[in-house]
Amino acid sequence: MNLVGSKRKEVYKKYKHGRYVFTYELLYKNGQYHAISEALDGKDIAFSHRLEQEAIKLICSHFKRIVEDGSIREVLKDNHDIRISAPPLLKFLKDGHIGYHVAKEKHHSSIMEKGLIPSGTLYPPVDLASKEIDKYKPAWIPEWVKKRNALYFYPDLHNEWFYSGSEEEAYLYAVSLKGKKGWLGSLDLSGFALFLEDFVPNEEARLKHIEEIKNDYGPSYWKYSCSMEDYIKGGSRVKKKENAYGLSEVLIFEPIPKAEVFEIGYWNKEGMFIEGPHFSKFVREEVKHCYKELLQLYLY
Repeated sequence: MNLVGSKRKEVYKKYKHGRYVFTYELLYKNGQYHAISEALDGKDIAFSHRLEQEAIKLICSHFKRIVEDGSIREVLKDNHDIRISAPPLLKFLKDGHIGYHVAKEKHHSSIMEKGLIPSGTLYPPVDLASKEIDKYKPAWIPEWVKKRNALYFYPDLHNEWFYSGSEEEAYLYAVSLKGKKGWLGSLDLSGFALFLEDFVPNEEARLKHIEEIKNDYGPSYWKYSCSMEDYIKGGSRVKKKENAYGLSEVLIFEPIPKAEVFEIGYWNKEGMFIEGPHFSKFVREEVKHCYKELLQLYLY
C-alpha cells in the first residue's frame, strides 16, 4: 500500500504472539493512523483509525487471531514480514563435529552407495571461482587446503532452511567430520566470486571480475578463514573472523564413507521439507521433546 504525502516518516513496529514476530508499518495521513503489513506475493493487511493506539490495537488483534485460528499458515504464503521465533533445531559443528551437505536428487543413490568423494564440481560458476580464489591462498595456510578440490558442508543449518521453497528436489545429509582435517571460509565471499552470467555477461566483465577476485574476494576469503580445529576451539581470533564475513562453509578434502553420511531430510518438487529417517539423531537435546512441533512452523 502506497500512501503518498504522509505528514511524517513511517515507523516500523513489531508485535510478537506465540512463535511469530510481525513487523508492520505505522504512518499518519489525512487525519488517520494506518497500520500496514505489506505482502510481496499476496494481499496487504491494513487497518486505519484516527487514534494511533487504536490502529495498533486493530492490526495486533488481527495478527493474534490468525495465529490462534491457524490461518497464519496461509498468510505466510503471501510473504509478509513475519519471522518465526524458535530455538535452533539441529546441532552445530561446534556441538559434535557435525556438518551438513545438500545435494540434488540425481546424486542421492550414488551418495548412499559410495559416500561423498572430493572431486571438485562440474558447475562452471563455482569451479572457476574456486580456481581463482586458490591462486591467492597465502603461505601460512597448509598445502592440502585447495578449495577447488573440496567437499562443501555447512557448519550450522539454521531453521530458515526448513522454510518451504528453500530447495527443490534435493536431499539434506548430516555428516560426521570428527577426526578429519578441514578448513572454514566465508560463503558470502566465495559467493561474490562466482562466475554467474549476471556477474560476467561478456569478456570485458569476466576480466574485470577476475581482477576483483585478485584484489578483494580472493585475499579476503583466506584472510578471514581458519582451520576446523581452531574453529571448534573458538577464541577471540576466530570470533573476529566470524564477525567479519562469517565462517559459513566447511571445506573437507578426504572421502566421507557412506557409514558416516546420514540422510536427514528431503525437499520435494514443491519445495516442502520432509523429515528424513535420521533427523532426530541430530536434533539438539534441549528441543528433542518438541522439535516436531517447531519444525511444523516452517512447513506451509
